[in-house]
Amino acid sequence: MNEQNEKSKEDRVMLLVVGLAVLLVGALVVAFIKEPVPIPLEVLGKVPVFTLVDTHGKNFGLDDLKGKVWVADFMYAHCTTQCPLMTAAMAKMQKAWKGKGVYFVSFTMDPSDTPRELAQYAKQYDADTSSWSFLTGNSEEVTRLAKNGFKLPAQGGPGSDFIHSIRFTLVDKKGKIRGYYNSDDETSLTQLNRDLNVLLAERS
Repeated sequence: MNEQNEKSKEDRVMLLVVGLAVLLVGALVVAFIKEPVPIPLEVLGKVPVFTLVDTHGKNFGLDDLKGKVWVADFMYAHCTTQCPLMTAAMAKMQKAWKGKGVYFVSFTMDPSDTPRELAQYAKQYDADTSSWSFLTGNSEEVTRLAKNGFKLPAQGGPGSDFIHSIRFTLVDKKGKIRGYYNSDDETSLTQLNRDLNVLLAERS
């Protein structure tokens, strides 16, 4: 009789262990389904070395962005069409990512945009220039950077209209381009926010 009782206890313990194991596996499967492993982002190019001038009148270049995940765009302060919308979208992103390690860079296509004017422009959008640099410089250099470096359509220079893309570019900690996103499309911007999380999680 005692042997039967002991066996019965062992059977109950075994069933309990098996049941707990099933529940654990089930929980892991559900967690995996809800939080899929992110797909690594393709490398689309590399930002070339550049040195321009920021709103503080100081040189700022690619070396200052080493180790940072950043989002870039091309604009100019006197633009009245696409640029205000782009900068507003960037400002919204900066607020959302405040304190999370994301940097922002806006390159002006207009060499007449002085550091002071860019500082005033940044202030209009409540931009925090500790993590968002507005850069100005030689028109040919900026145009070349946009076209040959970022692979975006661009035109600038004396006697010409300023043409630039409305896309945001995502750059990783090593200066490699990892994505392009339409600044006027909510679906595209949602994807940008997802991809920022992927890059932030990548090892340097």
